[in-house]
Amino acid sequence: MSPVRRSIVAGAIAVAAVAIVAMRRGALDFRDAAHPLGPEGVSFPPVRETPVVLQTRVLGGRLAEETAQVRRALERLYPEDSLRSWSSRVHALSLWGQRAAPPCAYCEKAMAVISDTDQAASVYPHERIYRATRFGIRLVGNAGGMAEFGDAHPDYTLAVLARLGFDSRHKILVHGTPYTIADMVRASCAEFLPDNELEWTAIAYALYLPPGTHWTNKYGESYDFDGLCDRLCRAPTTNQACYGTHAFQALAILCRVDAKHAILGEVSRRAAHDRILDAIQKLRDTQQSNGCWDLRWYGTDDWLKGEPTASPEMVVTGHMLEFLAWAPDSVPVDGSMIERACRFVVERLLAESDATIFSQYGTFAHCGAALRSWYPEAWRQARSGLKTRRGESKRS
Repeated sequence: MSPVRRSIVAGAIAVAAVAIVAMRRGALDFRDAAHPLGPEGVSFPPVRETPVVLQTRVLGGRLAEETAQVRRALERLYPEDSLRSWSSRVHALSLWGQRAAPPCAYCEKAMAVISDTDQAASVYPHERIYRATRFGIRLVGNAGGMAEFGDAHPDYTLAVLARLGFDSRHKILVHGTPYTIADMVRASCAEFLPDNELEWTAIAYALYLPPGTHWTNKYGESYDFDGLCDRLCRAPTTNQACYGTHAFQALAILCRVDAKHAILGEVSRRAAHDRILDAIQKLRDTQQSNGCWDLRWYGTDDWLKGEPTASPEMVVTGHMLEFLAWAPDSVPVDGSMIERACRFVVERLLAESDATIFSQYGTFAHCGAALRSWYPEAWRQARSGLKTRRGESKRS
């Protein structure tokens, strides 16, 4: 190779190396070349300090013996140190956490890992946790949820923090530099693209942005909750993560927030209401004799994608019980349908081995979160038991 060519190749390698480092630090986004808009093009409403507080439906008038059985089922989901993936930590926090102090050493560690990259490095030493941008910080993703680290779904961790009521001023240290949850929200708005997986993003925005309703991304494209709702209403139920269940929970939460802050126009409000009614009718029609819903819950078995799991009926039943708990009060929900589905979940949780539960913890934690909503007293009792185990790493 001639000296000139060697010089050219060496220069190209050097430029590529600089670009790779810049991308890893969050300083370079190749989409910016096609959309060269600076930070002045971005706008979003002020991030709420306290996220919108919502109440779910509950099953009232429960017998003490039934509450005890649900409590025992929830106790099967006490987290252990063997659950090392980011997904497991966030799912455990979603199930057992509150805005108050975490109830156990495991959940304390989960919040520490989320809130400080130095703490995270002790668990994920070779992973880049957050990506700093001109607008805030973004949690590094984990496409498909197959790796040990990262959000399997965009903004899932952010949505969990919002649902648990975390103040947007909660500090997140990124290599010693202080950021906040609000910086996560702003960076998400700046990088919002409508063709992404939107469900958990919608939940995070609905809880942290009202009464604001509009935002503009870094490419100068403006969006609002009406457009977000329209995309969720038109989302297909096939070829979607978790068998098409996420969109309905997002729509339900949008409707509950809208009842407080009027974030939707009348057309979007009706469309969301009709879509939720349609889903509930499908659930009535497809509930199995044992109380579960399986892959055919929406009347089709043409599923090309779902979370990889050996328990698809637990994925669907847990997620749809969560959706039904968040469904707006204006929508009628059959209590006997809920009871049958909850009974199925409780029986499965009590019957499954520890190995199965902990190898599919995210799936079973969603089922636990549904029981948390429908049986709040049983969850409070189980959580009190978890508090007494602070610092333990093994189930007694």
